Amino acid sequence: MNRFEELIEGLARILNIPLHAEKGMLCKINIDGKFSVHLQYDQNEDLIMIGAMIIEIPPGRFRENVLKEALKVNDTFPRAGTMCFSEKGNKLAMYDHVSFERLSPDVFNEKMHNFIDYCYEWYNAVLSGNISQIIK
Repeated sequence: MNRFEELIEGLARILNIPLHAEKGMLCKINIDGKFSVHLQYDQNEDLIMIGAMIIEIPPGRFRENVLKEALKVNDTFPRAGTMCFSEKGNKLAMYDHVSFERLSPDVFNEKMHNFIDYCYEWYNAVLSGNISQIIK
């Protein structure tokens, strides 16, 4: 069992949900049927990549405004992750990298919850058409 599998096993105990690391490197967690958080272990860099395809944004002026605000957020510190856009599915996405250095399941759970909370903020803002609610 590698470090990632051990981390996922610990996370499953904390969250009290079944989780497993596919091929010892990947884990996908469905968040309330709204979006999924993907966890991927990079053994070479000893990092975990956390990613989420948050919500579809159809082409048009609104998408341009959302992406403009996402770029502004990317220039802030600290931030929960890096906002981006996936042309496949026209989705707003976010990702971050977490080092395994001093990483326990409890610490990772907190980082992942912060990531998910921020994804929810963007999800709800885009769904409501009010992106100004997340710009701080």
